[in-house]
Amino acid sequence: MAQDRLSIVNSALGMLGEQPIQSLDDGSLAGTTASRAYPVLMRSCLGSAPWTFAEKVVQLTADAKPARPDYAYSYERPMDHVVTRAVLEADMTILRVRWRISGRKICSDHAGIWLVYTFEAPEQDWLDDFTLAVTYGMAHHLAGAITESAAKVEGYLALMQQQLAIARGRDAQQHPPEALPMWSLVAWHTD
Repeated sequence: MAQDRLSIVNSALGMLGEQPIQSLDDGSLAGTTASRAYPVLMRSCLGSAPWTFAEKVVQLTADAKPARPDYAYSYERPMDHVVTRAVLEADMTILRVRWRISGRKICSDHAGIWLVYTFEAPEQDWLDDFTLAVTYGMAHHLAGAITESAAKVEGYLALMQQQLAIARGRDAQQHPPEALPMWSLVAWHTD
């Protein structure tokens, strides 16, 4: 499956029985609708699960001055940030002290944090099942503007949701499940 923004939009148009467009900026109803809806749809779908193809881990550098007076440090979120998945200490364990997102900042009482997040992965890196889900989502948006058919709008929304579930299952097979912590009570019983 060809995976770029225009090909996804044209696949969605094909599902609706419409002709493909040459550009999202062509001034057509399809192009205008797609150019408005696509970025929101893409970020929404990417944020719906911890996709392996859209995960980044970066060490953040503290701001010179904290963004909030109730936290010791603040850090700028990366520009391609969609959803925070975890905040880690320097030794890569999950941060146990309080932290919060405040606007474009991540505030914490801990210095030297790492951020695990979903980023705006390029279309060519997506799983085919995820691409199909976004295509159904695009058909959902375009159906309302082009066909004005409530049945098509609802049908493509349902297909998108089903396909996202399939994609989550396939993506989960890309990595082993995380180990559960061995609590002292469990460890005591296994001795």
